[in-house]
Amino acid sequence: VIVLALIALVLAALNKWYLGPLGKYAKFSGRASRKEYWLFTLWNLPIMVVLGLISETLFWLYSLGILLPYLAVGARRLHDTNRSAWGLPLSIVPPANIALFSLFFCSKGTDGDNDYGPDPLGTSHDRITDERPWWDTFPFWSLIIVSVLVWMGWQI
Repeated sequence: VIVLALIALVLAALNKWYLGPLGKYAKFSGRASRKEYWLFTLWNLPIMVVLGLISETLFWLYSLGILLPYLAVGARRLHDTNRSAWGLPLSIVPPANIALFSLFFCSKGTDGDNDYGPDPLGTSHDRITDERPWWDTFPFWSLIIVSVLVWMGWQI
């Protein structure tokens, strides 16, 4: 029963944080929270590792297929920090990608509405009063733990 509950939690997180951004496949307008961007990125990481271990061709096909949604969620993430997405192509240039990564993708979004739309987190009042339940972050941490164990070569 516990295993089924854990599987249900992981599938719910997969649906929200991986399939959700994929549903906005080419939507470059609007805003994406840090959580949406990073959980989409973290869901892609184990998929790419597994595909890379199976076949280099599968890895590159998946990488090409996920490129547009990844650019779209990156553009929306930049919009959340009130920046234009025109700087997104700089993310492939080594010195620029470090600055883009550390300054823009990790920084807090602007509070309230900005030039690119409403706050994806709601109003500041909503953020203060809403408590995040443990099951909201559990799939994220379980994915990290399982990824580390697999990377270390442990059998699960």
